[in-house]
Amino acid sequence: LHPEVLETQQLIDKYSQDITKAKCSIMRTSNIPHFPESEWEHVLRGHTVNLGNVISGINTMSSITPRTHHIGELEITLPGTSSSTKHILNSREWFSAWQLTTEAMLRAFPHQCTELTLYG
Repeated sequence: LHPEVLETQQLIDKYSQDITKAKCSIMRTSNIPHFPESEWEHVLRGHTVNLGNVISGINTMSSITPRTHHIGELEITLPGTSSSTKHILNSREWFSAWQLTTEAMLRAFPHQCTELTLYG
């Protein structure tokens, strides 16, 4: 196998031993990309990333508004939640989602820089 493939497999094995610890370790680094938390585990396990979830995360990070409900005179405000996965509709959305995914993947697999740059 190619040395980069072996390095990737070794890192996946290491991350998979304690995925929560691996995710926390990456999240504590500086300049972490605004990548959906739900997709970090996919990156660290070497699984496919759902670009629809990534673009949904981009679109909702600043647009989730709290929900307010009234029960009589009582007002209850709950945090907003994001909706379902968005479908990629054009090349601009795909490129934005891919750029963010590349940034996240490079945090976990810095040796893949050339490959990821050439692909995107």
